[in-house]
Amino acid sequence: VDDPGVEAVCKRSLASMGVEYFDLYLVHAPFCKDGEPFKKTLLDVWRSMEALVDNKLARAIGVSNWRICDLEEIFDEARIKPACNQVEAH
Repeated sequence: VDDPGVEAVCKRSLASMGVEYFDLYLVHAPFCKDGEPFKKTLLDVWRSMEALVDNKLARAIGVSNWRICDLEEIFDEARIKPACNQVEAH
């Protein structure tokens, strides 16, 4: 999310799969792999996700494993609301 950025990672994934857009693209977990928070705010991350829809790289966007407080951080200002919150359950 922080480096190289949402759009760059999305475009790399699109190229590797040989498709022009994703039907649904998710931000997986509201933190880095090492458990540290993103350098960008969740709202800034979400705005980058909205740009994917604007640029026709994704038709819908969502999140994965976000807590209610994470969703509340973006919800009021999000132009495009998350289409889903994929949650891992055991």
